[in-house]
Amino acid sequence: MPTLYRKRLIPDECVNLKDDNIIFLDSDTIVTSWNTFRPKAEFTHGTSYYVINEGFKISKFYKADNSLAYIYCDIIDTSYDAVSDTYIFTDLLADVIIENNGRVRVVDLDELGDALTDNIISCELMSDALHKLNKLLTAIYNGTFNEYIRILAGQDVLGIMPTGAGKSLCYQVPALLMSGITLVVSPLISLMKDQVGALNQAGVHAAYINSSLTDNQIA
Repeated sequence: MPTLYRKRLIPDECVNLKDDNIIFLDSDTIVTSWNTFRPKAEFTHGTSYYVINEGFKISKFYKADNSLAYIYCDIIDTSYDAVSDTYIFTDLLADVIIENNGRVRVVDLDELGDALTDNIISCELMSDALHKLNKLLTAIYNGTFNEYIRILAGQDVLGIMPTGAGKSLCYQVPALLMSGITLVVSPLISLMKDQVGALNQAGVHAAYINSSLTDNQIA
């Protein structure tokens, strides 16, 4: 498994996330579960998934009794070194908190402004952070974001999404975070083969049944 680091700009630090448990990994997504470094009254543990291509990390923060405290979204920049198999996730300061009552708060934009003033962050990286923030807020407000959250909460969901919007993530990530077997019905044999192959490569046990298999193979 790769090594994960979280890099902060304010304060300037880079932390090895060595105690985080990697649940799922592919080229676009990393899902982890974790406990806080230090016990907090607000939350004690959680799950995070890094949507690498989109540039944000979505985390569910849980209290000691396993009830949800809130959902916290970080805007991130990701660098990967293939030689050392290391990811560095740089926190770009702009964050979004989604409370249990549905209230959405954008926080730490003042830190983003201070970082630009103090030459801690470049204009290019700040522009990147704001574009990613806009993409995340658009997903929250148009309902796309809620598909992931509802599934993770164990609720029934009917999602109608365009190609490339992340439909596969809607069932792959919950399947890894929940107990039991996940059954996926797909009309495309090629898609079944591609996704099962990618999951098996990532160390996830998956299989498909379709008309390309013989009775003996299915048995």
